[in-house]
Amino acid sequence: MFYVFYALALIFIIFWCGLWILHFIAIFHAKLKFYRKIDPYYGIPYDGVSILKPLKGLDSNLHYNLESFFTLQYPVYELLFCFEESTDPAIPLVNSLIEKYPDIDAKVFTGGNIVGLMDDDVGIVHQLPFTWDREGFAPALEKIYFGTAHARIYLFADFMQVNCHTGMSTLIRKNLLDDVGGLQSFGCYLAEDFFIAKSIMERGWRTRISSLPALQNPGCSNLKAFRERLKRWTKLRSAMVPHTIILEPLSECLILGIFTSWAVYVIFMWDPVVFYLVHVLIWFLLDYTLLSIIQNGSLPFSKFYFIIGWLYREINGPLIFLSAFWDNTIKWRTRIYKLHMGGIAEEISPKLKL
Repeated sequence: MFYVFYALALIFIIFWCGLWILHFIAIFHAKLKFYRKIDPYYGIPYDGVSILKPLKGLDSNLHYNLESFFTLQYPVYELLFCFEESTDPAIPLVNSLIEKYPDIDAKVFTGGNIVGLMDDDVGIVHQLPFTWDREGFAPALEKIYFGTAHARIYLFADFMQVNCHTGMSTLIRKNLLDDVGGLQSFGCYLAEDFFIAKSIMERGWRTRISSLPALQNPGCSNLKAFRERLKRWTKLRSAMVPHTIILEPLSECLILGIFTSWAVYVIFMWDPVVFYLVHVLIWFLLDYTLLSIIQNGSLPFSKFYFIIGWLYREINGPLIFLSAFWDNTIKWRTRIYKLHMGGIAEEISPKLKL
């Protein structure tokens, strides 16, 4: 029995070392990739870019967010705003921006069906999800999460060329989509961005992360919305990559620290309490370093605020993970979907859920 515990302890220590390597790779990759200086495009015949922006409904910050598309520093691009219904309340807002910026090629499309600049070997350029600077605890918590726990895994996956693609802001070679039947071929997936990237990477194309993160600026920002979002993402990951989801709780600082503290006590007879405290402290400092790199400037909150937000996220992370498995339905806007293994989503009526 002793040898069983010894082997188990050794496994935890190896896994713990792997997570620290992941930490340092994420920080190195962020430092290398983000906020690189780009040569000015004046006089260079850059390719034109089509920016597809699907919209549904109004958010409180929608006008400001959409206006940023009209002020991009790029020589030739077009904006394609897509709405499912011609009565969508966001259409007048988009039209007002089109009138305000007449020199920008922008068009509005309605209707729906249930259906850049890159190196020669790159099929997708994607952005790390991050957040805009806003006031309040919930926005600070979102920034801490996307700049630490989420960014750490995202950057490591990109460094290893593992599919980590999120579609909130992405550049895709159109012919690669056309070759497999277009966007409608991925309409059965709720996380179509992941499966688009999977399809392209399986054909030998590489992905590249942009030098700038995607700054989210949602209209609704509160603790409940934050928890529900993370629960939704956990459900998606469990359906898309079930073979890795079992390791997710062990990637959490507090849980991993408990098991590894026990492991070093079994093998080396080290003080588990001291080891645990040092583990949490170093993890905390590396997370702050990574967040500072991605922020590329002063944070919009104090270090004390960061400590509170970091602890809140770390304590609630495992609880959110467990709560995600109470049911396999996902609510998105006004629709409810039942999630099947493999990531396929089936739209259901709210009455059916009851």
